[in-house]
Amino acid sequence: MRFLGMPPIKPYAYVLGKLCVVACWASLAARWFWPGIVWFRGPALDALGAVALAIGVLVLGAGLVGLGRSLTMGLPTEKTALETAGPYQHTRNPIYVGGLLICMAAVLWTANPIILLLMVVTATVHHRIVLAEEKFLAAEFGEGWREYASRVRRYL
Repeated sequence: MRFLGMPPIKPYAYVLGKLCVVACWASLAARWFWPGIVWFRGPALDALGAVALAIGVLVLGAGLVGLGRSLTMGLPTEKTALETAGPYQHTRNPIYVGGLLICMAAVLWTANPIILLLMVVTATVHHRIVLAEEKFLAAEFGEGWREYASRVRRYL
């Protein structure tokens, strides 16, 4: 199975979404080396950020493991399987849910409006990606996809 597939939305938007999520995640490490990125700190924000990060990493990791050999960045160009077990029994998009929770942790830990903007762009672009992927899955798996989508929520 090829890891890199076809972008499900316009390539510039796809790359923008991926760069924004990486920038959010990088801000988690940057806060230790660049204190200016943190605009405000407080025990409640730190605790909520820790919870969001822990849950995000677990959900994202479970989603990656759950896809196994079907893991593709973008739309697959080869035959693939519809994964409905593990975390995919609870959300159709655990990787995106986990990734966004990690971005939320970055916002909580930095209280930085630029990181918040990056998270909003990440969420917006990735929602467009999810909608495009769902069209692909409906065409690829037909009734199996429709039954699964009617039973399992898109996000939470």
